[in-house]
Order: sequence, then C-alpha cells, then structure tokens
Amino acid sequence: MSSTNNASLVPVLDRTNYRQWAVAMKALIQSTGMWAYPEGKIKREHFPDDDDEYKALPATHKAEILTSINKFEKNDGMVLRQITLRLSPTIQQNHQHCQTSASLWNALLATYSRSTASTVFKDFKDCLNSHITTNADPQIYFDKVFSAYACIKAADVAVPP
Repeated sequence: MSSTNNASLVPVLDRTNYRQWAVAMKALIQSTGMWAYPEGKIKREHFPDDDDEYKALPATHKAEILTSINKFEKNDGMVLRQITLRLSPTIQQNHQHCQTSASLWNALLATYSRSTASTVFKDFKDCLNSHITTNADPQIYFDKVFSAYACIKAADVAVPP
C-alpha cells in the first residue's frame, strides 16, 4: 500500500482531534522513513555567511552542500505537504508561514495539543453516544468508551464514577 493510500487513514486535524491526528500522522510519516524531518533531527545545511569563507570553500565542498540542501528541500517539502494535506483549511491558513515540517509540527503541537473545553466536550459526547447494538461485538463499545474516558482523564478533568 502506498503512502498516498495510507494518507486517507489519517483524519483531518480540526482543532478537536489533535491526539488522534498526531498519532496517525506520525505513523504515516514514519512509514515513509521521513520522521527525522518533522522531529527536527535533520537540519538544512547552509553556505557560510561570510563571503571570504564561501570563496575559500573547495568547489567539491560547495557541490556537497548544494546537494544536501536540495535533498533536504525535496524530502522535507514532501513531509510538509503530507502534513498540510491532513489539516482543515482554516488550520492550513493559520500555519502557512511554516517553512519546514519541523516548524509546522511544533506549531501544531503548541497550538492544539492542549485540552480545551470543546475537546473535552467532544470526548464526553462520544461516551454518551456510544451504544451496544445487538449484532455487534460489545468490545467495540467498551473500546470507544474507555478511549473517550482516557482522553478526558488525560485532560485532567474530574470524571464522576
């Protein structure tokens, strides 16, 4: 299965589903072998700022740096596009200034990883809307309820017994 097909397994980030989105998006990017880019472990190389230092570089070293820059731009650009395509249009607009996948990933983490009243309400509503059907395995029901309660608990919200 290609990463294009796998992308449909990642929900669109809509402000209320960051935890679910982040786990799925990280798995997608890891499946392509590119997780080091949004993680910030691979950095873009730069030519020296000083003109004299740049002139002193051997031509082979300049070519190596240029090759490294091109590889970074290609791979990081691909990851940046993967992430962007799984964001709601509003979130895309709010973060269009991010130039690398690492800056976008960190901006999304800082903005949406905090639990808000709407995310807690959504999780609570998921608990209330879950029901056991007569023809279905009850484990599916329990998984949904336990997952929603776990999200509420992670948000440090008191859940009555």
